[in-house]
Amino acid sequence: MNARITALFILVILSFAPAPWKTADGVPAYKISDLKISVWPEYDDPRVLVMYEGVFSQSTGGPQAVEFYLPPEAEVTEACAMTAKEEHLCQSWEITEEKGVKKVKYNLPEPRFRLEYYFNGIRGDNRREVVPFLRLAYPVEKLAVDVQQPLRSENFQVEPKPTNTFGDQQGFNYAHLGFENVAPEKNLALKIAYLKTDRKPSVKKEVSGEKVPVREVRKSPYLYVAVGTTIVLIAIGGLTMSRRRRQLAPEGARSTAPAVDRQETSRQARFCTQCGSPLEAGDRFCAQCGKPMK
Repeated sequence: MNARITALFILVILSFAPAPWKTADGVPAYKISDLKISVWPEYDDPRVLVMYEGVFSQSTGGPQAVEFYLPPEAEVTEACAMTAKEEHLCQSWEITEEKGVKKVKYNLPEPRFRLEYYFNGIRGDNRREVVPFLRLAYPVEKLAVDVQQPLRSENFQVEPKPTNTFGDQQGFNYAHLGFENVAPEKNLALKIAYLKTDRKPSVKKEVSGEKVPVREVRKSPYLYVAVGTTIVLIAIGGLTMSRRRRQLAPEGARSTAPAVDRQETSRQARFCTQCGSPLEAGDRFCAQCGKPMK
């Protein structure tokens, strides 16, 4: 019973412990070595598509679970680990919201990861502006941000000034920005503006397969207190029930192991001490040599 109470006490302590991806003082315990963030306004949806692809540093290793900040109206469409062969190991994810801060959390069996979501971040009519919500949960050694210019748009501008621009085979142009040693828990300042007269996305959205299960949780500041109180009440109830069972147990329920041992001993075979012949129970003389038995 003492061991059970100790285990429950440990669970109570863990419910108030810091998250496993952070140290006791709240600093992230892991570091991302390379991270690419793609921001595609009006790509296949009237909203903004944001994609994270990165890998955790070998010096700190990768966490078993990750968390990333989200804009208030974000819709997560993919949360995956990635193998060295670019295979997506998509996971179930959990969306939490606490004190107005929204996060997505999921397990990460590989150090490489991918996250994809949409959010309503476009403002204006023909002259449109986008201010992406880019807040990092981990320190990043090398960060690349690629902003895609929507098709049929003009006067495309990105601030801060891009490091360079490039195009692809589909006719899209991109503005590339590079950063190094980016600290966590801070918003990455980025502003996008362009002129576009229609509301049609650049491409038609492809129909995806079955969605990965998602669980949305809104945390209350009283949640941890409620969990701890519940565990303590369970421990007290278990101790009370155990004592009541011992009090109600009948006297005859004690172990009869010693009596069984004595019965087994009495059934053991006997032998004549003079000639060694076996004796039956109750024999007073040896049937072989006639020696009297005691």
